[in-house]
Amino acid sequence: MKERIGEIYMTTDFDTFKHIEGNRTEIESRVKKIEKSVAMVGYIPAPIIVNEKKEIIDGQARFEFCKKTDTPIAYTVIEGLTVDDCIAMNISSTNWGIMDYIHSYADRGFQSYILTEKFIAGSPYTLNPTMWALLGSYQRNSNDLIKSGKLCVTQKDYENGKDILSYWKLFDDIATNRKTEFLMAIGYCYRMDCVDNETLVRKLHQRPRDFQTIATVTDAIDVIEDAYNVRTRDHVYIETEYFKYLDSLSSGLSDSIKSKRKKKEA
Repeated sequence: MKERIGEIYMTTDFDTFKHIEGNRTEIESRVKKIEKSVAMVGYIPAPIIVNEKKEIIDGQARFEFCKKTDTPIAYTVIEGLTVDDCIAMNISSTNWGIMDYIHSYADRGFQSYILTEKFIAGSPYTLNPTMWALLGSYQRNSNDLIKSGKLCVTQKDYENGKDILSYWKLFDDIATNRKTEFLMAIGYCYRMDCVDNETLVRKLHQRPRDFQTIATVTDAIDVIEDAYNVRTRDHVYIETEYFKYLDSLSSGLSDSIKSKRKKKEA
């Protein structure tokens, strides 16, 4: 038995459609993919999905392509759909990136995401989610938190993050094959009570070559501790404090970190 569940319409009245608040906006690359596909096989009029307000739930890139080329757009109306349905459809078709989630929640007024988006836009560095968590609220599993809408970033976190960005600039001339891991280690040290930040800058610049072969954040912390304690009377156990910090976040450390700790404590 066949059952009709909706009608498909065709129009060139593009002004009747709206972009729904909270949907991702970075669609230029997807429009270019459609243009390339059309050049190869022609345009296949797959309908976009809109709700009763003519807000686009699925098919933003197709809509933009049709509008740009004045190609009639096929669409179907499903009443009651919201931005949550929009996100679900995008996840199942063309996976959302972390920035898509951040923009979506920021666009809907979530203050933590507004601050996060503002912070990333003003950063001279390419930041991965773990680095954002370090600079902001120090939360682990930040990918999951960002996607769920539960990321918590305060104005104080935002200001602290900007302070660390400024501090990072003091180490830009230290070459390493793992700049992200190196900067994350610097960020951790910046917030440790046992570390004097001015001393850290001076000591690390005295031994810049030591950082050329680090592979992980833990490696960087280890090298930082060695450099920091050169010609000092009282040894500062930076890596021990780093492990304590990890314990405060989660009792479940990775096997590699546990192994590293055992070797240090032996």
